[in-house]
Amino acid sequence: MNILMMKINSYLLPGTGITSLDNGLGKLKTLTVGVVAGIGVVIVGWGAFELGTALFQHDTSQIPNAIKKIVAGVVMIGVGAMIGLFA
Repeated sequence: MNILMMKINSYLLPGTGITSLDNGLGKLKTLTVGVVAGIGVVIVGWGAFELGTALFQHDTSQIPNAIKKIVAGVVMIGVGAMIGLFA
């Protein structure tokens, strides 16, 4: 039973088998997820600013572009969170 559990665990936990390399890759993954989520937050703020400006100026042609930026930023934040949960 223990041998079966060890085999199952080896499939669930991917790695190279080299501890220092696995730690480095884990830090790189954490940094990448943080950068993607950070850029997503900036894009959400930029989109919100553009949406507010478009509404203030009654410029309906800019509203869809602002909404696209907000959604893109939310997707980037969500992808960063999903990668952090599953990888």
